[in-house]
Amino acid sequence: MPWNATELMRASLTCAQILFAVLLFSSSLPVRDRLAGRVVIVGVIFLAWAAGMSLLVPGSLPGSGGNSSTLVIIFGLSLVAALFTVVFVFRASIWTGFFCATAGYTLQNLTGSLWKLANYALPLSDMGFNLGMVIPYLMVYLVAYLSFISRIRRKGLDLIEQRVMLAMMVVVIFAIIGYDVVVKELEAMELPHSMVLACRLTHVLLCLGVLIFEYEVLYSRQLELEVASVEQIMRQEKEQFQISRETIEAINLKCHDIKHQIRSVGVDSSVDPVVLREMEQQVDIYDAAVRTGNEALDVILTEKSLICERENVTLSCIADGDCIAFMAASDVYSLMGNALDNALEAARRMKDPERRSISLVLRARASMAVLHIENYYAGELLFGNGEDLPATTKADASSHGYGMKSMQLVAKKYHGNIHARAADGVFHLNVVLPLPTQPIGVNQSGASTD
Repeated sequence: MPWNATELMRASLTCAQILFAVLLFSSSLPVRDRLAGRVVIVGVIFLAWAAGMSLLVPGSLPGSGGNSSTLVIIFGLSLVAALFTVVFVFRASIWTGFFCATAGYTLQNLTGSLWKLANYALPLSDMGFNLGMVIPYLMVYLVAYLSFISRIRRKGLDLIEQRVMLAMMVVVIFAIIGYDVVVKELEAMELPHSMVLACRLTHVLLCLGVLIFEYEVLYSRQLELEVASVEQIMRQEKEQFQISRETIEAINLKCHDIKHQIRSVGVDSSVDPVVLREMEQQVDIYDAAVRTGNEALDVILTEKSLICERENVTLSCIADGDCIAFMAASDVYSLMGNALDNALEAARRMKDPERRSISLVLRARASMAVLHIENYYAGELLFGNGEDLPATTKADASSHGYGMKSMQLVAKKYHGNIHARAADGVFHLNVVLPLPTQPIGVNQSGASTD
């Protein structure tokens, strides 16, 4: 079969469209070593595919008298080539490759059907492939990237291990590629324009359905990952609460004994009383446990106050621990610990000593337990659209921000909510929890005073 320059251009453009769409979905993945050589190999494979298609497709096109099933096989092979490209060029599992290949190929088919619909409505050009199609394709790809591809995180792609991706490969071959060939058959049969238009519109909806389904699979996987991470953090916080409580109790007991020993030494020796008072004041720092009426709150406030003392951060606290007696100790530790950790991290960055401060107020108001924390911050805090909490300031956002999510889960558990705002260099965090009409759990109050 003779070479045809027009068909070669057509095949090359199709190849470029598929490859570019697939690369959009895999752009957040890390690349493998010897990238240049791998790119050359992929280029050779797709050029060979384009050359072969330019020879085979004309005789298989609807209306040419050939077998249209050959088209399904040819385009199915291009989908396999796209899968190979992802796993060969990027550090990705086979399941990630399935996702990027099927999603990218579906995006290319969606764009092609939209282009044909535009030509049905407004004959912009003939229905053949030409360089004038590049701009419309790039525009659709840009919209797709800004709409949802840019929101796909690398960690979510890395953890795709669901075999539903294999089923999506079959769906794309038969529902997307196969149906597209059927529509081409109908176009060649010169059926009523309205029927062809309806079929092409159906193909667009099929493509959108596949993309939405794949995005939901990815989103659910990312959500599972986040929930598992938050649950692990909360388990660790529960264990940390027990360790902190025992440690603080041991330190307080030892410091209490040391104070009495210092007083005894002061009576029976000639040590300078001023030196003894200084020693007693130093011990008082560790023996001054916070007493709020809630054991878990006492532990976390005492722990953080010691850290603030060490880092020259002022922590002022007015807290009524009884108003959160309905909360489990581990939840109190998680909520207060994460809130104070975030405030402490911001205070550390302040160079002005007067701004290295944290204010905490916890009290009951009407039928609500209200927690308010204020601290200065440096830099810029970013709030997402409609979000009540700021995004993490860490470089790797996908691996951080779980402290805020943990706080949200705790608040949601008690039918409360969290809201934050930043104004004039001051960050305000508010947590509102409805007081139960009947006690929930075990009251954490009753800690002894010294």
